[in-house]
Amino acid sequence: MPTFPELFHSYVVEIIVVILVTATIAFFGRAKEKWSWPTMMLYALVSIACALFIFDRLMQPPHLAVEVIDEGNIESKITEWLDAFGLGRTKVTDPSCYFNFQMGGNPPITIGRTKDHSHYLTFVSKIALDARDQAFLNKLPQEQKAAFLMELRSELAKVKTGYILDPTGALLSVTVHRRIPITAALNEATFLREIDEIEFAFTLVNDTVELGLLRRGQLMPPSPNPDKAASPP
Repeated sequence: MPTFPELFHSYVVEIIVVILVTATIAFFGRAKEKWSWPTMMLYALVSIACALFIFDRLMQPPHLAVEVIDEGNIESKITEWLDAFGLGRTKVTDPSCYFNFQMGGNPPITIGRTKDHSHYLTFVSKIALDARDQAFLNKLPQEQKAAFLMELRSELAKVKTGYILDPTGALLSVTVHRRIPITAALNEATFLREIDEIEFAFTLVNDTVELGLLRRGQLMPPSPNPDKAASPP
């Protein structure tokens, strides 16, 4: 909501402009004694319209000004957008990033601006098998393991989200990530949409893994809290 000074700027100053333009037209018209009152009124209306048009372009009120998003203010805008929707965050020190925020909740998501790709925002989330599921996967025949990974890659391709699948570690893990450019087109809505996309991809990975293991004989109920950890961009 605009403050009183902003309302003053918007309306009172424009009224003053109207009065000044009208008085100036009337003064010169009568001084030369060549213009009739109707003619002066016409000139005054045209002049007022031109003056207000120029005034609105050059002296836009602060509460109507659109803030342009760039690399200089993106960090403060991210904190503003997250706070507006009650999304908790923790700032994480990372030498490879200009800034890096870790969102709380499930799934954990990190949002950062890396030094290697400084004109992009990077959104990342990681999910890993828990020890029980990993032990079951390790016991499967090689053919079933390969089919399981193929299913997982196929499902990930459907959401068109970047990912890193690491089946070689102690625990199989999948990192999903997205990047968006830091431009004037970036706003709160597009920022929140990227968070949603990461959450969708995270859910797809989790459910695909759990269902894939169940189909292959995993009799235990799906783990309600798999080992999930956010990773830096």
